[in-house]
Amino acid sequence: MSLKDKDAALADFTAAQNCCPGYRLPYIYKARTHMDLKDKRNFASVMKVAMSMTEYPPFLEKALKTDPGYIKATQAFSTALDQEVEKMQDERQKKIFVNGKKGFEASKMDKFYEQGQKLLAQNKYSLAIDAFSNAIKTFDTPAEKALYTSKEVANFIGSWNFEHRGYCYLMIKEYKKAVDDLNKAIALWPNCQETYINRGKALKILGRTAESQADFEKASKLKPQMQPAVLQK
Repeated sequence: MSLKDKDAALADFTAAQNCCPGYRLPYIYKARTHMDLKDKRNFASVMKVAMSMTEYPPFLEKALKTDPGYIKATQAFSTALDQEVEKMQDERQKKIFVNGKKGFEASKMDKFYEQGQKLLAQNKYSLAIDAFSNAIKTFDTPAEKALYTSKEVANFIGSWNFEHRGYCYLMIKEYKKAVDDLNKAIALWPNCQETYINRGKALKILGRTAESQADFEKASKLKPQMQPAVLQK
């Protein structure tokens, strides 16, 4: 990783996984390498596996769990980590929703979006499309839009539904529908690198080569996961 030889790094981390499949650390390093390569989807899938594993190899985890000092330290760390995560979530919710956590809990769109995300992770694209469609309908209501701190933030959040539904259409080879959704996502939030990449893929398959190339060039000039300035603070 330090030498920037990411292909060799991925090969070594894969070998480490094979040596001790239940050990979290190689998965975390592998996920970081995918992130360095701007491979967001592989980053997410590898990190998801990492988070389901124990901190130490299973044989060592078993031994450590009998050590009272280790148990006490682990519990203290877990409590501190949970508190920090909750604090971060509260701070982000205050930036997104007028009433912070209460606004988040009142958001019907977010619930449909989370449902779609889970279905998308399971590769259930048609069902995910239905969930994101419900999210889009809900987002377009005055009650939902009134929950957000600004129009910019609302548009940024709303664009996710079109971006993800567009990706689902891309995966089931409904390329024209994919382009339509990704156009809408870009109209709401024109700074998402992934949206241009996905639209570029769909346009290329549809034979619209010049437009496709323009999207890929645009994507190359954007940073991954760009968001409104208020959410970056």
